[in-house]
Amino acid sequence: MSESEAFTMNYSCNYKTAKMEMACVVSMGGEEANDLAVSTGTLTGSEISFLIGAVTAGGEIDCDWGNGLG
Repeated sequence: MSESEAFTMNYSCNYKTAKMEMACVVSMGGEEANDLAVSTGTLTGSEISFLIGAVTAGGEIDCDWGNGLG
């Protein structure tokens, strides 16, 4: 496994404007992942925010969504 594949993470959401909800899936894998897992959840109301961000090697994201995601 190459260094770039030691840890992989995919976070995707599907925003449903008619329902004001966002169904999300988070998956993590690779040799350096603490937990090989897939988590799902639905964000609603004030939990939904939009932002632009970039994570670089060695970066961390600390999220407390209150619903098992993050």
